[in-house]
Amino acid sequence: AQVPKEASTCLSFSSVAIVASLDHLAMLSHAIIVVVTMLAPSAISALKLTPQKNSTANVEVSAMKLLRPSHAELGSVNLVSFRQDCGYERPLGMLGMGAQRLGAPGAGLDTSVKPYGKVLKDGYYFAECVQDYMYEYGDKFGGNKRSYKLGIISNVSIVHYEKLVPSEDREEMTHTVCFGLCRSIPDMLFFGIKNGNKCYCAPYYKPMAGDDTVCDTPCEGDSTTMCGSKSKSSMFGMHMCSNTKQDLAQSNKGLDEAGKQLTKQIDKVSEAAKFMQAAATALQAKFGKLGDGAASDLLQAAKARAGELDKGSKEASAVSNVIGKLDKKYAKTAKGDFEEFEAATEAEALIDDMDKASTNGEAQIEDLKSLADASSPEDLPKGATKEYYPVMYFVEKEFAEVPSTCGGTIVGEPLVGTMDDCAAACDSKMGDCVGFSYFARKKSGLCFLLGKFKSVTYYSGCKKDKKDKKEKKRRRRRAAGGTKCMAKFSMFEGTTLKPDPSGKCKQCMRKASDAKKCFK
Repeated sequence: AQVPKEASTCLSFSSVAIVASLDHLAMLSHAIIVVVTMLAPSAISALKLTPQKNSTANVEVSAMKLLRPSHAELGSVNLVSFRQDCGYERPLGMLGMGAQRLGAPGAGLDTSVKPYGKVLKDGYYFAECVQDYMYEYGDKFGGNKRSYKLGIISNVSIVHYEKLVPSEDREEMTHTVCFGLCRSIPDMLFFGIKNGNKCYCAPYYKPMAGDDTVCDTPCEGDSTTMCGSKSKSSMFGMHMCSNTKQDLAQSNKGLDEAGKQLTKQIDKVSEAAKFMQAAATALQAKFGKLGDGAASDLLQAAKARAGELDKGSKEASAVSNVIGKLDKKYAKTAKGDFEEFEAATEAEALIDDMDKASTNGEAQIEDLKSLADASSPEDLPKGATKEYYPVMYFVEKEFAEVPSTCGGTIVGEPLVGTMDDCAAACDSKMGDCVGFSYFARKKSGLCFLLGKFKSVTYYSGCKKDKKDKKEKKRRRRRAAGGTKCMAKFSMFEGTTLKPDPSGKCKQCMRKASDAKKCFK
């Protein structure tokens, strides 16, 4: 907006001056002027001017929504800046003597990484108050290491201040003390403080359902500021040591990587969902006509799981679409002159949007990987099937090689894979899985892990007959041959699973039925 020079007010922060007309600001219905205040830790403040027209009392400026053209406000986001420290080792300007003495890396860090070493971030800002999933389940080395769940998903971990800094070197916790550590740890983009003094660094954070409390616990070293609560963390984002153009490019790089990984996981989960739904529908109709109730129940569970996979892939696709739109917007915004206020403001808003989209993308990738690992696992050990025998071997050996299905207590989720994959998956649930029911398709099949066998149906009509020379029947036998109920041999060796009318045999089947038919 063009502002008359004779009607101006000067607002100065550090060495930066922004000139604007307050009279004209009140007349701009779609204009926004943002001041990012560069403050020393001891001079934190906020400024907001809302035009009288179309305004309401006590309107708050949101840091995450500030840079938007729909708000006609003059506002400031408190970026606490230490830009002069960028690239230096152990800046004396903000760290206490305890931190300056620290030299060795702590638990969870590569030996080449030195805390309080090179400064990688030049400022921080408050993000939000959340119950953080990463604090509960992303802690590989701290007090919640038993609950760690990210090893096979994103293989990242939060880093605790109290784990890296010896007790004699620790300072009373403040926002700046926590930032002082986390700004020097590579790949950390956020830091959180819980319960007044529990500081940790995180590559990202993920809000989870919690209580309705707020972050109202005073910081241990500064009672005028809040440091989370007993259940929630005050989360802060950290600003990279770089200029707007580099920030924009870096955010886009992270966005592209998240987009590629997300697309890969969407395709994998979507493919598993389609296969599971189609296979379960066709097989349920087939075994339903044969009166195999246990098989029908298993296949119904597969259809339900296919719905969950489909829902997960569609939710992730919505995030992927947002990433695609932001990527196109970046191509246009990157051509701007960032010395101009409007171009810089647009770039900063885009950086904010891209970073949030990247974070959402990472969260979706984790969710999709969990779905895929449970229902379409990869890189499983080969040859596991040799440890399993057809369950009919322990019931009626004469029919050990004929197709069979079984019912029982399901362990885990229905999965897509080969019979070897199914056996390996059962092995991975040692102590819980005793066998599985496998339904063969062309190249893969459906598998259901079982913790206890309750019934078996075997198809004696598929038994090989040396006198049978008809090609049609031979094809039927081959198609059905891969459908079997399998039991882990080591668990049942020397025993029987044949139904025991007396009820004394706890592991025995309740029912073994001969369908006296074969199926296509």
